Amino acid sequence: MKAKILAQLGAIGPNDSIWIYQSNRVLNDQESQSLLDSGAEFAENWSTHGKSLQASVLLVEKLFVIVRVDKNHLAASGCSIDKSVKWVKDTEDALGITLLDRLQVAWIENGTELKNGKPTDFEAAVVAGNANPNTLIFNNTVNNGLAILTQWMIPASQSWLSRFAQKTNA
Repeated sequence: MKAKILAQLGAIGPNDSIWIYQSNRVLNDQESQSLLDSGAEFAENWSTHGKSLQASVLLVEKLFVIVRVDKNHLAASGCSIDKSVKWVKDTEDALGITLLDRLQVAWIENGTELKNGKPTDFEAAVVAGNANPNTLIFNNTVNNGLAILTQWMIPASQSWLSRFAQKTNA
């Protein structure tokens, strides 16, 4: 599962700036296409101080929206980042989803199944025996291309969810 997800990140370079937004639910095919179309239009027109950014929007596993910009070409500034957040908010409204809730968590349950929810949902998976301290969780705070390749999926024991990962069903 990890290799499959990492393979979807091919467009991200190690020096790119990235922003990861996790949806509160998996998107259907129509919603996914709508998001990708809107994202492509946004990225094509995204600029900073009147200069075009080299950017793209990726959708990984129909759950994670990743906005990337090649900062070797030109880095995003405060105003351009605000524009990206406006696009994210507009996307939320258009699709009836939540992308800006930083308490959404995702993990790979039993090594094969992508799950998402609140921290209490992860805790319930641990208690049920479907997750443990070694379960891979998604660290959506990574902010560059190298970090997404090396630190996006980490064991729960190395994340802020570690306190939930220690619980057992005993």
